[in-house]
Order: sequence, then C-alpha cells, then structure tokens
Amino acid sequence: TKPAHLAILADIPNLAPPAFTTEFSSHRLVWEAIGEQLTTDPFAVGTDVNDYLYRKLRNAGIDPASVDRLAFIDGLILPAFTVGVAGVLLEAQVPLTLHGAGWDATLCRDHARGPVHTRQAFDAIVNGATALVRPWPVVFAHEIDATGRLVLTVARSRSQFIADARAMLEDAMPPETTDAALRAEQVLCGLS
Repeated sequence: TKPAHLAILADIPNLAPPAFTTEFSSHRLVWEAIGEQLTTDPFAVGTDVNDYLYRKLRNAGIDPASVDRLAFIDGLILPAFTVGVAGVLLEAQVPLTLHGAGWDATLCRDHARGPVHTRQAFDAIVNGATALVRPWPVVFAHEIDATGRLVLTVARSRSQFIADARAMLEDAMPPETTDAALRAEQVLCGLS
C-alpha cells in the first residue's frame, strides 16, 4: 500500500506575462504582481476571483474594462492560486504529489509527476491518493467529487486548510457533499 498522500491533478500554464501585456506596461506589472502574490499567498484571492482582479486593476489605476478578464483569470489567477496551494501544503510538510503539465517549471517541481495522458493513469492517481485537492478559490461541484475519494477544498485560512489536509491524511474527515441540488433539497427539507 502507498503511504498516505494528497494529490493535485491540474495543468499549469506558463505564468510569464503574455504578449498582450506588453502593449501596456501597467498590465504587465499587475500580471507579475498577481502571479507573485498568489504563488506565495493563495488565500489573498478570497472567494471572489472577479473582485480580486478588479481590486488589483483599480489599485494600479487600470480600468477593468480595458483588460481581458478571462485571460487574467484562466491564464494567471487560477493556475497561480493552484501553485500557491501546493506550496502551502509542501511548506507544511504535507505529503503531496502533483500531476499535470507545467509543474516542472514551478518551485514545486520536486513533487511533479508529469502530465496525465490516459484514463488508466488518471484512475491510478485517484485510487492511489488518500485525498484529492480541489485547488479553486470557490466551492462548486467538480468532476473529482464523482471519484468517490476524499476531496480537500481550500479553507478560508491557511491554518484551517493545513489542519483539514492533515485530518484527511488521518482519514478523520468524511468527504464533503458539494452537490448543489442535494444541498438545496436538504435546505427545503429543513424548512418544512
């Protein structure tokens, strides 16, 4: 049997500022500042990615309407947040494996296991992990919830997140139910 460990399955794009940010140096500076902040402190994003981005842009004197919001969110904020979450766990010495493309270009590279090319490889990773990490700043139903494995979601604080991770490794926490329909049904039952 494999030792207890958590696993993150995510591809990480190159976080360097893309060509479109060179048109306006202020866009490039915000891109770099967000990348640096979230790879070291993912909890800075809070639970509203759009609000986080808009605050960063407004603080830099940039009209949010002048930037490609999805390019910033999908190309930078979410992957930088994922790298930051992995860094928090590794800094706390939580056993973690990282699966997907791009991890070898991050500070977490020593824990990178490479891209996942087949369903068989995906299933082996999922079945070999004690729990899977859903590295997103918001809670929503995600395909890893259907794996039947424990899923660690990001808590509101670093200390709670690390405590949750350790508890999962000790198999002390039941998996969360994130199915929105189920939660709504439970609420309606409680009201009747």
